[in-house]
Amino acid sequence: MAFTLIFLLAGLWGGYSWALYVAAAALFLNMIRPPIFTPFAYLWYQLSEISGFISSRIILGLIFFLIVTPVGLGRRLWGKDTLRLRAFKKGRGSAFKIREHTFDAEGMEELF
Repeated sequence: MAFTLIFLLAGLWGGYSWALYVAAAALFLNMIRPPIFTPFAYLWYQLSEISGFISSRIILGLIFFLIVTPVGLGRRLWGKDTLRLRAFKKGRGSAFKIREHTFDAEGMEELF
């Protein structure tokens, strides 16, 4: 069906009249004998795996270097230490914050 759509779009928007005939033939074959397209489907899935592998790394890399890195550098320049790592490295105590809070039913109703 994806090949049918590709050839249909190529015929309608690209002006290739032969692509409309190929789209009609592919649609007819797909309705009559779907197993004919098994090798094409395998190739299509392999290409999508490769493009997904490459593009996800590119997109995640761009997000990291364009958003996460500047935010981290900015927080370091402004002296923010949310995890209190400086205090942890100076002493031998734990980095956990001690909380003396009693949880009750009212506090659990609206968590966010």
